[in-house]
Amino acid sequence: MLGTVGAGIIYAALDLISLLFLTNFQLGQWLRGLWDRKALPGAAAGPEEQALERRARDLQKQARKLQEEVDRSGLGADLQPVPAPTVRDLSVSQSKPGRPRKVPEPLREPEPADEGEVIPAREVAAATTADILGKANADSKQLDTESAVAKTEISDRESDITEEKPVEVKAPPEINITGIGSSKKKKRGPSRWLRRR
Repeated sequence: MLGTVGAGIIYAALDLISLLFLTNFQLGQWLRGLWDRKALPGAAAGPEEQALERRARDLQKQARKLQEEVDRSGLGADLQPVPAPTVRDLSVSQSKPGRPRKVPEPLREPEPADEGEVIPAREVAAATTADILGKANADSKQLDTESAVAKTEISDRESDITEEKPVEVKAPPEINITGIGSSKKKKRGPSRWLRRR
């Protein structure tokens, strides 16, 4: 359709456009700068504009000189002197010679613990299901009678001092759980696809 010459021109144009995008070359700004340089600088600018341009150039020179002085003086942005950089190799441990090592103190044996109230293991024992559900077995009945006897002895002592009050030992209520259905699964026959065949 284009022929070899047209194809060459299109490929050359695509190459130039790709080069412009790769280098981030601002072609529009470059062309405007060339156009402005060709225009007569003295004809468009009046004497006031020329004076302002000279003054701007002088101020830029002074700013450069002041920046160089600050850089040479060694003052930082906060007008404080900049300290000399220090380089330390922290990969090697720095041991300080001349300091004697501390001798570790001999180990002391811990003091014995203070004697306190001794609690028998029966009082600390974990609760069983029978205790929780209220079904007492023979051992727990025996323990209950022993504790009831102990309570009566204590109450007898107290009753000597004060009025006599009878001790009532209530049996824990029995808990029955009802309403839970059985977990039997329904037996199913062969699946539908087997029935069709």
